[in-house]
Amino acid sequence: MAEYNYKFTPKAFKKLVKLPRDIQRRIFAKLDYFCQTNPLVYADKLTDRQAGEFL
Repeated sequence: MAEYNYKFTPKAFKKLVKLPRDIQRRIFAKLDYFCQTNPLVYADKLTDRQAGEFL
């Protein structure tokens, strides 16, 4: 099974560091959760849509 990682841009990391610690922990916990398995498991297939049609 492939291993999934996440990477922050420098700008995003600066903004993340400015957040309160409890929010940072929640963000990292969710990212770690999604990296444990195939992230496409959480995606829904697009159906019955024409090109350029959004909801």
